[in-house]
Amino acid sequence: TLGQWAGKPIELMPWQRDELITPLFGWVHKDTGLRRFRTAYIEVPKKNGKSTLCSGLALYLLAADGEPGSQVYCAAASRDQRRLFTGRPAGWRRRRHY
Repeated sequence: TLGQWAGKPIELMPWQRDELITPLFGWVHKDTGLRRFRTAYIEVPKKNGKSTLCSGLALYLLAADGEPGSQVYCAAASRDQRRLFTGRPAGWRRRRHY
């Protein structure tokens, strides 16, 4: 992320953990090991850490989830908005904080 939080590990807010991460990653079929959900649509008001959260999730799903040939998609309304998303993971990879 940017500003005072740059270079620091991400600490999830309770709503991020309880309403997003736990439902998406916590439900796993005990026989197959597959997650319950394969797609997520996240809609959150401005200035609530969407870009940082989604960048971290994308980086995890691409590099650390153990899925061969994984693909992650992101939609943005403008190029500037897209840069907020794509610029963060690039910096995280260089710092190796994940």
